[in-house]
Amino acid sequence: YAGQLLINRGLLELVALIGRQPDWQLNLAGFGGDAEQIMDAAKTFDNISLSCAVPYEEALRMMREAQVIYALYDPSLPNHRYASPNKLFEAMMLAKPIIAASGTGIDRLVEREGIGLVVPYGDTDALEQALIFLSQNPVQSHEMGLRARKCYENSYKWSKMECELLAFYRQVLDSRGLKVEA
Repeated sequence: YAGQLLINRGLLELVALIGRQPDWQLNLAGFGGDAEQIMDAAKTFDNISLSCAVPYEEALRMMREAQVIYALYDPSLPNHRYASPNKLFEAMMLAKPIIAASGTGIDRLVEREGIGLVVPYGDTDALEQALIFLSQNPVQSHEMGLRARKCYENSYKWSKMECELLAFYRQVLDSRGLKVEA
């Protein structure tokens, strides 16, 4: 996990879970309002490596080496229900399965496209079962990653999204009688 270190992303639960699984490894990097508390909890485990904020290229390298991308956001927060988190698109771009929280909006895409697993936010047992499944089923995990990359290529990579975004802006401006210069 590389990103904002916030408790409402289930990171304390993830740290405790990984700490109980000595054969698993968590690379944790980031910054944020809860960084000290999360890093302090993680320091107690030998199978968790810690970094402060890293450049984006380093974060992508870390995620490229991962078996799964973690993106559990608290669905009780409105922003987490309606946002499109970068972690989702990074997982797609990197051909990695993602674990997402149910009720966050991205859960429907993850399930519909079969690009990862969805667990209830705060349910550590369900998260553990999802991680066990992915670790014990490398073929299915790899297939989820391939489907994720296909989604990225077909719908979400910047060259496609740029055209859609520009078309949307033109439509909005046109509807308001504003002329767009190419």
